[in-house]
Amino acid sequence: MRFLFLKTSIKKLVWLVGLLLVPFMGYADDARDKIVTLQLDGVTLKRFFDEIHSQTGVDFIYTPQQARYVEPITVNVTNADLGHVLDNVFRGKGLEYTVEGNIITLRYRRSVEKNTAPVAAKGESKITISGFVEDTSGEPVAGAAVWVKNTKIGVMTASDGRYSVSVPISQGPIELRFTCIGMEPVDVKYRGKDQINVKMSPSTNTLQTTEVVATGMFVRKAESFTGSVSTFNQDQLKRMGTQNVLSSLKNIDPSFVINESVDFGSDPNRMPDIQMRGQNNIPDLKGEYQTAPNQPLFILDGFEATVEKVYDLDMNLVKSVTLLKDAAAKAIYGSKAANGVVVIETIQPEAGRLRIAYTGAVDVTVPDLTSYNLTNASEKLQAEVLAGKYTSGNAYEQARLTQEYNELYREVARGVDSYWMSQPLRTGIGNKHSVYIDGGSEDMRYAVSLGYNHIAGVMKGSDRKTISGSVTLSYRYKTLSFRNQLSIDNNNAKNSPYGSFSNYSKMNPYWRIYNTDGSLIKQYGSDIYNPLLNADLNSKDQTGYTTITENFYGEWEAFKNFRIRARFGLTTQKNSSDIFKPASHTDYASISVNSDDYLLRGEYTKAQGAQMSLSADIGAAYAIEVNKHLLYTNLSWTIEEANSETTSNTAVGFPSDRMDFISFGNGYKVGSKPTGSESTTRSAGLVLSANYSYDNRYLADLSYRLNGSSQFGAEERWGNFWSVGIGWNLHKERFMQAVDFIDYCKLRASLGYTGSQNFNSYQAISTYNYITDRTYNGDMGAILMGIANDNLKWQQQYDRNIGLDLSMINKISLRADLYWATTTNLLSDVTLPPSVGFSTYKENLGETINKGVEVNINYRVFNYSQTRTSLNIFASLAHNINKISKISNALKKVNEEQDASKESSSTTTEDDLRTPSIRFEEGQSLTAIWAVRSAGIDPVTGREIYIKKDGTTTFDWSAADQVVCGDTQPKVNGNIGANFSTYGFDFSFTFTYRLGGQTYNSTLVEKIENADVKNWNVDKRVLTDRWNTPGVPAKYKSITDQSVTKPTSRFVEDINELMLSSVMLSYDFSNMKWVKRSPMEYFKITFNMSDVFWLSSVKKEQGLDYPRAHAFSFGIQARF
Repeated sequence: MRFLFLKTSIKKLVWLVGLLLVPFMGYADDARDKIVTLQLDGVTLKRFFDEIHSQTGVDFIYTPQQARYVEPITVNVTNADLGHVLDNVFRGKGLEYTVEGNIITLRYRRSVEKNTAPVAAKGESKITISGFVEDTSGEPVAGAAVWVKNTKIGVMTASDGRYSVSVPISQGPIELRFTCIGMEPVDVKYRGKDQINVKMSPSTNTLQTTEVVATGMFVRKAESFTGSVSTFNQDQLKRMGTQNVLSSLKNIDPSFVINESVDFGSDPNRMPDIQMRGQNNIPDLKGEYQTAPNQPLFILDGFEATVEKVYDLDMNLVKSVTLLKDAAAKAIYGSKAANGVVVIETIQPEAGRLRIAYTGAVDVTVPDLTSYNLTNASEKLQAEVLAGKYTSGNAYEQARLTQEYNELYREVARGVDSYWMSQPLRTGIGNKHSVYIDGGSEDMRYAVSLGYNHIAGVMKGSDRKTISGSVTLSYRYKTLSFRNQLSIDNNNAKNSPYGSFSNYSKMNPYWRIYNTDGSLIKQYGSDIYNPLLNADLNSKDQTGYTTITENFYGEWEAFKNFRIRARFGLTTQKNSSDIFKPASHTDYASISVNSDDYLLRGEYTKAQGAQMSLSADIGAAYAIEVNKHLLYTNLSWTIEEANSETTSNTAVGFPSDRMDFISFGNGYKVGSKPTGSESTTRSAGLVLSANYSYDNRYLADLSYRLNGSSQFGAEERWGNFWSVGIGWNLHKERFMQAVDFIDYCKLRASLGYTGSQNFNSYQAISTYNYITDRTYNGDMGAILMGIANDNLKWQQQYDRNIGLDLSMINKISLRADLYWATTTNLLSDVTLPPSVGFSTYKENLGETINKGVEVNINYRVFNYSQTRTSLNIFASLAHNINKISKISNALKKVNEEQDASKESSSTTTEDDLRTPSIRFEEGQSLTAIWAVRSAGIDPVTGREIYIKKDGTTTFDWSAADQVVCGDTQPKVNGNIGANFSTYGFDFSFTFTYRLGGQTYNSTLVEKIENADVKNWNVDKRVLTDRWNTPGVPAKYKSITDQSVTKPTSRFVEDINELMLSSVMLSYDFSNMKWVKRSPMEYFKITFNMSDVFWLSSVKKEQGLDYPRAHAFSFGIQARF
């Protein structure tokens, strides 16, 4: 009874899903697993495939010649595996097939001349050309098409890659074309040899149209999908660099941007700040975001992942990466998709004998200090003289200063010129290794992977080590299929004990580093200490995490054309952080023995955290095909929960650097106590999606997601997100058949709504904190920390996109997109009257507009298979602008507070005074540079002349005169590069560029105009460009002028940059005899360079806290 009830319920669900017409593709691991019921008698091959397609949604690729070659088919089966049915039908018919996702390609088991080939005249002789086709690793290419150009003669390669084709001699000059999905086409001229063997290379076309698009929830046919997506396979990503997936994506797609940091350079432990298609959200001013406010959503094998997980991911396990950009592509992720979605699919085990693949590399990082232009010892001493350091009106003081100068002069004369910047640096040498083992039968497949990655930073002692392992099991039994993935990652990241690089770049070059006995000089003057003293201490600055991920996938084909899929994911993480400075650290050098703080020297901060995320979904799928109408359907229900907690303790009093455990501390830091935080979020969602195509010409995609989240107000817990996409395969129209030079042309457009919810967990509810430091009549109290807002809801983004995909003359590929995005309900503070007791509370008030253009083009110059020679050129550009269209009164108050702080030097640090503020003005860009316009330096007085808003000039800087003087967003950014292959060699390079836009040159302020010339090293331009003679024009104020330079247009500079981002050179030894005689099937060596050089129109110091670096990698790849 229970089974009958379940069966009846499922039938009702099938009927419901059929009405919803929600598309489905590829839930099964293998199309062979699908179940069919067939009663056919003497039908054609087309009818046979059509019937299977109507039941399973599986697509077939075959030629009309193959259809005529097959005799009428008779089959009578009930609930049988599709694979077994196909095996029985094609047995003895000279045909076989290959399976790729939800697509089955039919090919000849032996070479068969097609019936449409021209028939030779009676007595006319023919020639037979045969050979085999293989890929660059020596593996046979099955199912490749072999055509005699300018005829209808053609065959397909067998499972061993061999072919044979007969051609009438009267045909004239003979040329063969070899084509295969995912491979570069090869043309070979017949030159009298009957044996033609061909090696096909993976496509280097960065725009090559893939057969399917992976969205992380289901798979779509690329030709019928209307969303704006970019898909890249592992080979394409590795051509762009081998550091990590994120760096490769930055180099290959201009819409994926990693914002460069002037401070952190090549720091291996710094997570990148990422955005796709520009900036949609207000910067995180108060730490209210769980992640960066513009960071996209990362999906790894169907489950949400952190940017840290992706950063540490082994690139050898990546099968493909898909960027979902517009609403039609990303709306299925609803409230988390506003910033775009990055879908990563890893390789899965394949059936067959046990295979072992190994990839290893030695990685070398070399510091790059070319952006620095500091004075040498002689120049620095001269700058100090000009600054008046050795001049005094007091005779006794003048005598002391003269003596000090003379001592330094003698040191310079002896040749002292210390290059401090080299002291904390090294050439970092790291290594990485990856082993992948897979195999098994069609019913039971397995894979085991093990990876190790050691990144050695250019700062001594800084590194990042990751050890990862995974086990994947895939099992099939009749109508059931299961897959289980268990992975473990362990990471340990250490920051350099040498501290910030700026501690060394500012040291004066006339100071010796070592005494004559080789010991370190400890002190220079009264309060300047040698920063190298801290490097030898047993200090700590490290973090680590251990992550365990368990993902389970199950599928059941309950009835004809109907499948149920369930997924379950559980991720747990333990993380820790240790920061330890002993009493001998120079931070405590000035503390007297008699001071009360003497026993409190040394500090240890220890933090620990735990995170757990759980995700589960169940989905149903249905497919319908009626004549030329094709519909796929999906329905899915998802629930998620995430918990996290952190604790932190700071102890003081560590007299020895050997006491490197927190329990040795003397007590808690004065005024501190253990701190911590916790977070729990829950969400649920219903996803409906539909894909429709008519004759594969007219296309439509519909999606809807109902999202509920605990993060928002009680009245706004649920949000609706939807998208509509339409497309037109123009090349399928009859009137386009005569246009020979167009191979593929698709027009598409979409619109829809997505959301953003990467905020702290409890912003919508009232939060309290216990009062533990006092009582009232012995009772403990609580204090209200935040006011609830029952109407707080998601930020919502309205996306519109128009796109074109074009391929011409089998050489040129083009993809172009024009997009607009309006983000509303931005989460912002609302100012409250003082009587409420709180200054602000959270509300949805802000609005931004973001729009742009993306263009990608690829040109295949030539491709000669005989020498395995090809050349491919590619280029891209992106243009993006944004502006604020609406802000809250709280953001206006932020502007007022920042203006007030700029006017007051007593309550604001010098760094804040001279750094442009982030201001929020309606109609202006989020990336605008705000400053007071400048008319330059007055040649007479050496003072700066400011231009007020009314156009008049003044010597006084005023916050009220600030205007937009530039924008850090470039006018255009993109890449240009090429791939060249010949005789097993492979060479590629990629330049990235940015044109237009401005930057506020902080180096001109901090190292020239506001430089502390008397104490620290400075830029050489201090000697030549600062004002010193009345009447002589100068770029910068007088060297004796110690006033703080507040934001001024003098330091806003136009910036254009060109970077050689990646270079790759490899050689494939697979055809070598010694490789063929060895157990290896494939052997390849590679050499990669990343961040090779930079050219910039702005001279600006980069890597202030951690230097920039060039990266080199020497690797090998082998398969057994």
